[in-house]
Amino acid sequence: MKTLLAALALTCLSSLAQAQSCAVQASDKKLNGAAKTSFTKKCVSDAAGG
Repeated sequence: MKTLLAALALTCLSSLAQAQSCAVQASDKKLNGAAKTSFTKKCVSDAAGG
């Protein structure tokens, strides 16, 4: 059970780190509004292998 919880926590942290990385990339590209949202969603999806 502890192993499962640890794996879940690591997955969540990894997803959060990737989302933050995508947000930084969007900021570097000076994206705002819908363009930023779209870019971030695609970035996170691509990173997840989707």
